[in-house]
Amino acid sequence: MVILFLLFLVQFAVACACLAVNKEQQNRLFKEAWHRADDDLKGSAQRGMDCCGMDQEHQNSTTPGEEYSHPTCRDVACCKGNTDCCTSTAECGCTPCWDKVDIRMDSGLKISGGVGLFFSFTEFLGVWLTVRFRNTRDPSLRGDFL
Repeated sequence: MVILFLLFLVQFAVACACLAVNKEQQNRLFKEAWHRADDDLKGSAQRGMDCCGMDQEHQNSTTPGEEYSHPTCRDVACCKGNTDCCTSTAECGCTPCWDKVDIRMDSGLKISGGVGLFFSFTEFLGVWLTVRFRNTRDPSLRGDFL
């Protein structure tokens, strides 16, 4: 019963944290992850989501060593046939990766927070039922066995 209650507390806290993350915090988290990721990971993310660059502001920063740089987008479907895509001040037809990640991150946090809340309250119901009926006498047993 104590373990179930502790599990409820942890799950409730994590669910509330997922639901409390706002857009600004999600953006900061994505920027930090993009900054720490190597070019291979950034390139596979760009190919997988069909996007180019981190956001609109840093979409053309392909110089290695820049804070929010990204590898070239030649392998991305939206840049096929355009050699200047996302490498200069020329207009890029690709969507920045933040625009695609934003929707997925927000829905993922909301869904996991909602599911976590549902199951944490189910666990709390289990704790309450355990406390309520723990010492209840079984009516099918004879009285002299208790």
